[in-house]
Amino acid sequence: MGLFEKFKYQFDNQESKAKKSHLRNLFIVALADGKLENIEFEFILHTADNMYIDRSIVREIHSNLNDIPFIVPTHEKQRIDQIYDLIHLTIIDGDIDDREVLACKNIFIKFGYRPVIFEIILNQIMESLSKKMIKEVAVQSIINRNILYN
Repeated sequence: MGLFEKFKYQFDNQESKAKKSHLRNLFIVALADGKLENIEFEFILHTADNMYIDRSIVREIHSNLNDIPFIVPTHEKQRIDQIYDLIHLTIIDGDIDDREVLACKNIFIKFGYRPVIFEIILNQIMESLSKKMIKEVAVQSIINRNILYN
């Protein structure tokens, strides 16, 4: 890989960096158990489609995970929205792997949240997914509970 290839992600605008970071985090969680299931990859592609990220960029991110900078989202809703996606990805294949959950927890902590509330958020998101609650409603419910920083 050439020098430009190594640093080209540094030249993205902030919004592009944040989107790529989110996709990178999804790949990190999906690969935590040592394999990328088709259903996990489809979820990542669907997430990228919702963010208007071209699939060729998704493949590029997958091939260059270590070159994509980690970005903490600036808004609470964006952080919880991403945590929701990460946890959803963890259970989408029907197998809740401890390594994937740990990867979610590590990202949760990097977002600035206390580790002790991760289990509460994990359970709340898993419950909302089992009830097929609309994502926006589930995310807002977490924010409204006001437990993230207490």
